[in-house]
Amino acid sequence: MNKKIIALALAGGLVLSACANGETSNQGDDGNETETSQVVDDNKEDVSDDTKDNTDDDQASSPTSLDLANLETDLDKAVDSFNTHFEGKEISITDISLEVEDNKYVYDFEGFDGTNEYQALIDAETFEVLKEEVEEEPDNEMNEVIDLSAIISPDEAIKKAEEISEGGKALEWSLSVDDGKTIYEVDLDNKDDVGVDGLTGEAFLED
Repeated sequence: MNKKIIALALAGGLVLSACANGETSNQGDDGNETETSQVVDDNKEDVSDDTKDNTDDDQASSPTSLDLANLETDLDKAVDSFNTHFEGKEISITDISLEVEDNKYVYDFEGFDGTNEYQALIDAETFEVLKEEVEEEPDNEMNEVIDLSAIISPDEAIKKAEEISEGGKALEWSLSVDDGKTIYEVDLDNKDDVGVDGLTGEAFLED
């Protein structure tokens, strides 16, 4: 009988010792309970807020927040605006693109004459010149000029690109001459990049 009582007392002592050890594991050197759980929760909230802010910024600047299909593009007006802005200059145009700048569509023109290189950003809706840059001593040998009288329209190029991509919608495009070939490069929302021959309209998926 006495042996059973002693055994029970020893077992009880071990349980109390284990509980005491469990309690002290949450205490700091000064004997105060730590606030580890609260710190972890606060860090989670900070990370969540940062992630949300970054997501909102990405959505605000992304081309997908704009609808190119609803934009009444008029390349002729954009070209006229570019030439009028640099009135008196006989500028050969080498690159044109329709892209997103500050969450709106703009045309980006590049060209050159005998002495300078020119660049201008033009609002795609108002055709106002938003920004210009003139650089002296152009490297004309590296520039190939777009024959604007021979190209298909951007709308036709977009249509060809969307047909070959099977469901993709155009977000941006650019037009330039490379090795004698005039090519539209069309970016689509399904991550396809499609090239369209600016003279024949033949479309092909780019690598």
